[in-house]
Formats: sequence, structure tokens, C-alpha cells
Amino acid sequence: MLDRATFIGGLVAAVTTNAAADFAAHNPIRVSTNKHIVWKLRVLDGPDFQLADHRGSVVVANFFATWCSACALEGSDLIAFANAHLDDTIVVGIDVDEEDNVVRAWRKKFAVPYRIAMDENSRYLRAIAGLENVPIPLTLVFDPNGFLSSWWYDSASRQQFEDARNKALAAVTGADATPAPSPSPPG
Repeated sequence: MLDRATFIGGLVAAVTTNAAADFAAHNPIRVSTNKHIVWKLRVLDGPDFQLADHRGSVVVANFFATWCSACALEGSDLIAFANAHLDDTIVVGIDVDEEDNVVRAWRKKFAVPYRIAMDENSRYLRAIAGLENVPIPLTLVFDPNGFLSSWWYDSASRQQFEDARNKALAAVTGADATPAPSPSPPG
């Protein structure tokens, strides 16, 4: 028998996931899977992020905000994923419309290992979704040839990031990519 907290937590997760899936089904992103995207985003404390500069690598672009509860939910899994793939996958967080100092403090607090780009005025996010009010997080995964491989609204687990990476690698090899090891349980 489930205790009340577990039941409520599961119910909230199911409703949130169903709402995100329903939103995605009715509001697909406006990114072609067979055309290259041209992005040039300002990065906190570093050179601009240009998607074209990273051809040859899987790129995981995660739109987020520091105040977003769904973003916080996936935060530790995205950080663990990024740390596991520092040498073979580019992860970029794209903050939506926040002040630099707020994002710098958040990056330091959570020891974020990947670059953070800034989407001032939500320009890129709105262009991708074609909507004024777009739910975040929104994650886009590009294969090594620079084409969109997969995308989703809502938070994801470490395994979902791994699966999306493997799918992107498989798209260019024409075969199943070697699965990444599953994350070890805590403890």
C-alpha cells in the first residue's frame, strides 16, 4: 500500500507528464529534422555558442529558468549526464530571460559543468515553439551532423538523456549505438 506522500507525488508526476505530452502533441516545435539550424547565443563568461561549431558531436540544448520547478526536477540528472559525457557530448543550458547574476549564482550553487547561453527576451524559445508562452524545460538533441534528432517539453531523467544521445548517434551510424551504462543507484 502506498503512503499518502508517494501517492500524491506519483499523481502529480503523472498529471504533469500527461499535460506535457498533450501540449507537445498539439504544439510541435518548428525545427526541421532535415535542415541545419543557425544559432548564435551569448554565453555567460565565454565565447558565443554557435550550433554549427559543434558538428561531429551530439548536442543537447536545454531551455530552462532558475525559478522553474520542472527544470529543477531534471537538474541533477542533466548535470550527471553532462559530467558523464564531458568528452563526447556537448550540453548547453539556455536560460530563458533572466539576469546574468541570477544565472551565475544558480550555476555556482549546483556546480553546473556545461556552458549556459542566454536567450534574452525568449527570442529563440518562441521561434522554436512558434508560441508566446512556451513551457520549459524544452530539450532539443542534435545528431553529429547537426540535424534535430529528438525533442521534448518537460523534465527528463538521466536515462532519457542517455537514450536521446544514443538515438542521435545511431542516426549517423545507421545502426544502434552502443548503449551508455545506466546510472548507478545512489548509495
